[in-house]
Amino acid sequence: MISGYVIYMSVDRELGVRDFAASRFARLFPAYWLVVVGAWCLYRVFPVPGREVYGMQLINMTMLQSYFGVGHVSGVFWALHVELFFYGLVALCILFKCKRYLMWVIFLVVVWNFTDLMFREMRILFWREWYQVSFGLIAIFPTRYLCLFLLGMMLYRFKEGYRGYMGPLFVLILGNVYFYLDYLYPPVEQVIVIFLFTILFILAMRNRLKFLESKMILFLGKISYSLYLIHSPIGYVILHYGLKQGLDATFLVLTATLLSIVLGAVICQYAEKPMNRLIRGWYDRYKQGQIAKKRV
Repeated sequence: MISGYVIYMSVDRELGVRDFAASRFARLFPAYWLVVVGAWCLYRVFPVPGREVYGMQLINMTMLQSYFGVGHVSGVFWALHVELFFYGLVALCILFKCKRYLMWVIFLVVVWNFTDLMFREMRILFWREWYQVSFGLIAIFPTRYLCLFLLGMMLYRFKEGYRGYMGPLFVLILGNVYFYLDYLYPPVEQVIVIFLFTILFILAMRNRLKFLESKMILFLGKISYSLYLIHSPIGYVILHYGLKQGLDATFLVLTATLLSIVLGAVICQYAEKPMNRLIRGWYDRYKQGQIAKKRV
């Protein structure tokens, strides 16, 4: 939902497909590559059952490991595969100069995904060949989460002056029904979480959640991506070896949390931000060079 909001906000500006690709690459990959290597080394030194990483690291560097049937070095990396798919749809809309229809493109994919699920639930197969193709595409591409991206995009439009309540409400209900039927998580809890998060999101947009402006919250927001990447391998290792030694689970969780925050801050400050500036600076110089060549 947050990604849908932020990406739609950036696309709303005049960005070309190269600008968009460079921006997303600089944002995602430097910290990701560092954590992939770090997690791989950590699991080799401190093996954890179910976290075997032999031979995974090179494919994981592409962030496309799901398409190759290769496991994730860190379990949380699955969400980045979903992010890349959404970015791919956005890039295609920018490339073919149909940014104004981006939300409709995502909406049609969401409706198609929902219709396919309903057909499966009701055992309705109008055209067997179409069903096989549709099911195959859904199995390959993570379309089931697009309703959440779409909801974020609609909330951004709402903030910018769009006053139609039915659009976001319809997508919210559609997404909840989909997750309820697909049983990705315990259905009741999933519905409650999505509704509550949407309410909090709207309150934040209206500046009703002043506590979000505290220094600690802002600090966690700044390091959120690096923290998200690093917390899983740190948590697995500390909990696995700590519990084997008979240590208290609450103590281990707190230790893993604090260590993850510290490492997330270090990665953000000394890897994510410098590499982001370096890549963006290189791209800006390249872009200026291309403009200069055209003038000549």
